[in-house]
Amino acid sequence: PTTFISGSRSNTQAIADLTGNNTLTATSLTYASDGTFSFNGTSDYLTIPFNASLFTFNNEQTIIIWMKNNAPSTARRNPYDQAYAGGGTITHENDTGFNYYYGTQGGNGTPYTNIYSSFNVVVGETAMICLVRNTSTVSWYKNGVLSNSTANPYGGTVVTGTNNILIGAGYAGYFGGNLYNVQLYNRALTASEVMQNFNALRGRYGL
Repeated sequence: PTTFISGSRSNTQAIADLTGNNTLTATSLTYASDGTFSFNGTSDYLTIPFNASLFTFNNEQTIIIWMKNNAPSTARRNPYDQAYAGGGTITHENDTGFNYYYGTQGGNGTPYTNIYSSFNVVVGETAMICLVRNTSTVSWYKNGVLSNSTANPYGGTVVTGTNNILIGAGYAGYFGGNLYNVQLYNRALTASEVMQNFNALRGRYGL
């Protein structure tokens, strides 16, 4: 499944799920005239209710986020969250880099593991970040380019769980900045597909 948040739409049409299968709920979001969502870092987020027929991330997963970091913070915060011991969570660690946590418990518990990005998105920077997990490897990409990889110790035994997906919030805290476009896949994109995605949309976000 692929979920997008972006585009030139009216306030009542601002959230667009291109699969047509999910109903997204916005909480305290600001939708700007330039077709972007601004997250205030304290109360703004989106909720995608759990959908068992779509959210099957046990074997593979790809998360792509087009974002701008607008709020310097010494706190941890989540641009994307489902379950850090389940289907996966992305945590911006004190404005230094990103951790992807996932595991076999299915919720927020143990066991879980992580991969830390070798890049950051600094305050004022716009970027596409991408996490790709298959049964053998977990990899980070920035702006379509592979950054770092590690072995996946769980193989195909990751447990998605039943938690809702939150965009802009999570167990660690609220994200401060713009989240232009979030894409979720229940398969691992290839390196060429990640780059194709970046090249297809980079002009929209000034990259």
